[in-house]
Amino acid sequence: MEIVLVHIGTKLPAHIYDCVAQIKSKSELPIVLITDSSVCIDGVEVKEVATPKDTFLEGFWAHTFNRLKVLSEHMTRAPKKPVLHIENDVLIYHDPLEYANVFSDIAKGRVLMTPLGNDHLSAAYTYAPTSKSMGILWVELCKHMGMGQKELVKHTGYHFTSEMTLLDHIYKNHSGLIELLPILRGDPHYDRFNSVFDPASYGQYLGGIQNAPGVAWAGDHHFIGKKINKDEILPVFEDGKPYATEGPDKYPINNLHIHSKQLKEFMG
Repeated sequence: MEIVLVHIGTKLPAHIYDCVAQIKSKSELPIVLITDSSVCIDGVEVKEVATPKDTFLEGFWAHTFNRLKVLSEHMTRAPKKPVLHIENDVLIYHDPLEYANVFSDIAKGRVLMTPLGNDHLSAAYTYAPTSKSMGILWVELCKHMGMGQKELVKHTGYHFTSEMTLLDHIYKNHSGLIELLPILRGDPHYDRFNSVFDPASYGQYLGGIQNAPGVAWAGDHHFIGKKINKDEILPVFEDGKPYATEGPDKYPINNLHIHSKQLKEFMG
């Protein structure tokens, strides 16, 4: 297994160095950065690629969509090597190698991702068991994008198009491509980890959002956010680690998606 970061389309953000430092503190797995920037990061294998320009999406959403393309292409060079892909504003608090067998058992040839809300899946923490699994998913994404914006809206019923809404649509309508990691206690597969994964909401509550860092935020349109707003869950950060609390019970959160980009505040 290797941990793969991807950044294309804009200047490499400073917080990626914090993301890398946190990975190194938790795991000895090799780290690969796929980017269209010329950069050298100690202990990271950098693979420079051309900036993809083959989607009707623009700006941020074009970059988040195309990172799945370069991830899939990267995996074809080592087709049987599992990959854990995390976004550059994600911190991990565990060694992914400890979950290697669990990931493989759950995946059964599918790509593992986290649900965010009723119409969004997050690829912020993604496990792909083989290049075949990631390649099939990418082909399906391309088929949908090839419909064009108007036809795609009609086909999916989602008025906003991003890789997150497309992944959600594919998960719900094309079996065998995506399986979900647990984000709440009681979710399928929770008992395999006794912990949860953060698609965005835990990190947004603890660290705020990019336009309001440090201000706790939770949205009812997120599965986790709705429970936070109903006082059913309270995320906490204690002794350098995040947890979700439900009454007297507390369980670990394996990663935080730090939308505020203030990763240093949550390194541990």
